[in-house]
Amino acid sequence: MKAALLLAAAAPLAAATPPVIPQTFTSQIITNTSGTAKSIPMGVKTYKQFYDYTNKRLRKDDSSGMTKVYRYDKNIMPPISPGPNDPDFASPKGYQFQLSNPDLNCCWLWLVDTSNGKPFYPDRMFKTQIPNGAKDMGTSPKFGGTEHWEGSSTFPFTSTGDWYVKNNNEILQYNSFVNIPTQGTIMTNMTYQNWTAGDIDISVFNHPASVQQKGRCKQFGVDPECSQEKNLKVMRSMLAGF
Repeated sequence: MKAALLLAAAAPLAAATPPVIPQTFTSQIITNTSGTAKSIPMGVKTYKQFYDYTNKRLRKDDSSGMTKVYRYDKNIMPPISPGPNDPDFASPKGYQFQLSNPDLNCCWLWLVDTSNGKPFYPDRMFKTQIPNGAKDMGTSPKFGGTEHWEGSSTFPFTSTGDWYVKNNNEILQYNSFVNIPTQGTIMTNMTYQNWTAGDIDISVFNHPASVQQKGRCKQFGVDPECSQEKNLKVMRSMLAGF
């Protein structure tokens, strides 16, 4: 009996399982990004996010009045004769426009991986989740009391993440540090406000129609009205969740 008790006392405790974050929610988000990576826009941004990972749809309304809609749920074939900015495989699209007047300045781009300047495969929607390997760091006094989870990774580059969760599934803050050898460091602080879980009607993700080379919504990098490199970088940086 004594030996059994000693073995039980010596046995390691099972690791706590991170909470499962609802995959459909709406929240006001304040993002503060800093670091040395020149490809990522730095500074403070505020936007309302409509996040529907279940159906692979995403919308972000930023404080400037611009809306970005990402339709990962629709893979569209490029033209038979693709241009230099077109992939040669079916891919989803991202749209940027002014919500109060969508036809005024709508621009779109293919949501594809463009490593080394060439598209290789369609982008996938970023999933908001706490990784299984994250450690429960205990109760934090932040936001009147939250559970603090911490995780890290060395592949494909060094990164760390801290999540502060309320009511076991509501994210109130996410902080991350990423070190990309070829680009530099990225430090991001994301604070979630007015967080609400629940289904989001598909009409929330409506956007102007886009037609290659012409139409209500014009292509980034092709039409002169959508050639701003700054806006293109903003769109791509947000694909990565920053």
